[in-house]
Amino acid sequence: MFNSISGILSGKTTDSVYVENSGIEWEIFVSALALDALGSVGKEVKVYTWLYHREDQMRLFGFLTPAERSLFLDLTKVDGIGPKQALKILSGLDSAALEAALEAGDVARLQSIPGIGKKTAQKMVLTLKGQ
Repeated sequence: MFNSISGILSGKTTDSVYVENSGIEWEIFVSALALDALGSVGKEVKVYTWLYHREDQMRLFGFLTPAERSLFLDLTKVDGIGPKQALKILSGLDSAALEAALEAGDVARLQSIPGIGKKTAQKMVLTLKGQ
């Protein structure tokens, strides 16, 4: 539906940014790493997006690159990992480090991410290794 949103970074919270584009201010949930990388309020930004839609809510998730968005979508395919948990995982490790840990089957490295236990780390490796 939306591939990306470009505009002025008009605000930040602990887990989201506000991007103003053509008179509309979008709330976009991002990882902690993306929150830092987007810079200061008032700056022109481009955020790649994914719309999460359920009957009781809609949330827009944002990423620095299309590759990061793709990794997020892969994470949501793992049993027990939803969009919010996938964003927390991307907050714990950058995309390159996460992909390396998955390829190496490094369960210990994955467990270092807050909220990820041994079983979830093993599921992640089993589901995503080689992708």
